[in-house]
Amino acid sequence: MALSLDATDSQASFYASQEVMNEELMSPEEKLKMIDKVSVNDIKKVAEDIFKNEKLNLAVIGPFEEKEKEKLLQLLKI
Repeated sequence: MALSLDATDSQASFYASQEVMNEELMSPEEKLKMIDKVSVNDIKKVAEDIFKNEKLNLAVIGPFEEKEKEKLLQLLKI
């Protein structure tokens, strides 16, 4: 992130996106401090919430023969 803000137009974009999203304006240093505060446990908690069977989706494009459909459904445990 620090390297991406080397150019003045990148800095302008950084601040403009915060303004557009109605966020509190933060300096790049403040934003990096927030990122550094994220722990492994924080990431694990979010991952456990996102990756639940009831929240997963799958799209498959075919045509499939009936045997292939049955194999796919067995694989998905439907």
